[in-house]
Amino acid sequence: MASDVLSDVLRSLRATGTVYFCDALEPPWHKAFPGEGGASFHQVRRGGCWLVADGIRQYLGPGDFVFLAPGCAHTLTSEDASAGSPHHDTLLLCGHCQFDEALAIPLSRLFPDTSVIRAEQLQAQAWLCALLDTLSAEYMSMKPGTHIVAIKLTALLLV
Repeated sequence: MASDVLSDVLRSLRATGTVYFCDALEPPWHKAFPGEGGASFHQVRRGGCWLVADGIRQYLGPGDFVFLAPGCAHTLTSEDASAGSPHHDTLLLCGHCQFDEALAIPLSRLFPDTSVIRAEQLQAQAWLCALLDTLSAEYMSMKPGTHIVAIKLTALLLV
């Protein structure tokens, strides 16, 4: 059976990652991510927020997922300067991942700095929805072993 190039790259990709934040936030709130040391991902589990990255402000609603390339500084906030703050809490799942340095630079050229997958698009990928649900539930449980399970699930999410 012939191997495709993407499978070869993914097989050799050494990536590590973890969830570092999954919490309900009451407005007003503001989280700044400097973009240092790897890529970031966020999913709005409940509520909504504003993403500011690359000088662009866009709304993320329930179920929306965003992946930000290594080095991409960004902000998540409950406030919109033109519309005021939403009046509901927001549950965010946030994670971080690092790639083997030798592959990170060529891979980063293939993808935009910010990739938003809207909830409707995400629903078409049942395996990805299930993985994000499992990752969120595992992190929120804080059972013994949660940290290592989150690392393994995040690595799978990257693939």
